[in-house]
Amino acid sequence: MRHGSLDLILFSAGSTLFLYLALRLGASEQPPVDLPESQVPLPAARLHWVNQHRTFSITLMLLGGLAALIGFISMPSITRWALLPVSALAFAYGYPFLPVPVRWRLRRKNFLKIFLISGVWAWIGAILPLAHLGLPYWQPAALALFASRFLFIAGCTLPFDIRDIEQDRVYQLETVATAFGVRKTKTMAWVALAISWFILVFLHWTQIGSTAAIPAPSLAVVMAIGLSSAITAVGVYYARPDGREYWYLGLLDGTILLQWVLVEVVTRYF
Repeated sequence: MRHGSLDLILFSAGSTLFLYLALRLGASEQPPVDLPESQVPLPAARLHWVNQHRTFSITLMLLGGLAALIGFISMPSITRWALLPVSALAFAYGYPFLPVPVRWRLRRKNFLKIFLISGVWAWIGAILPLAHLGLPYWQPAALALFASRFLFIAGCTLPFDIRDIEQDRVYQLETVATAFGVRKTKTMAWVALAISWFILVFLHWTQIGSTAAIPAPSLAVVMAIGLSSAITAVGVYYARPDGREYWYLGLLDGTILLQWVLVEVVTRYF
């Protein structure tokens, strides 16, 4: 971990926990049309758990908000400015606890959810660390890293469209999965993961756009990310529209953390 990166980790982890639980605790949307009770989707297991453990969930949410606030205060001003656009987009994703019409919530815009999540996390994972270090993040190498991150997160996130396919149909929300089906959505996820990795291979092989400040990824880093991408691809294969919440939250979301661990290990010891 680079010196001074703790504030970024506190903010990223804390704000993610806060926003995730805030969206669950504030969930109150109804289907856009009247449906027989038998056709109204049951609450997802994750939402049911939050409602069953409301006090604990609120405590975790507040702790996440506190961690995010500490991280934000500790950041240099240049990092705060770089955070503003993605913070606004992340909050507009659901406007938790605010009486905002459903049509204004970005998660209820057709096809937007996957690209919004991918863009926010790619910015946090690729651009924000460079801004934090005072490095230029508009150079080709930085933009290529952003593209690689974007595609990796998209590959992780597309299976969530598969998970939610029946609920999204009820809510009349057009997504990649509802538009193209399960098989094509999986194929898109695999293609996104493959291109994400090949961008890094290309940067390592050619050293194009690399500088002393923004070096090309080492072979060890490329291989570590390739391993995590392969594990993610296996998770995509087993994605099903059957609501197995912890498969998605544990494995597919977990591959993002796995990638971070693998990169940290090879950076330190190889």
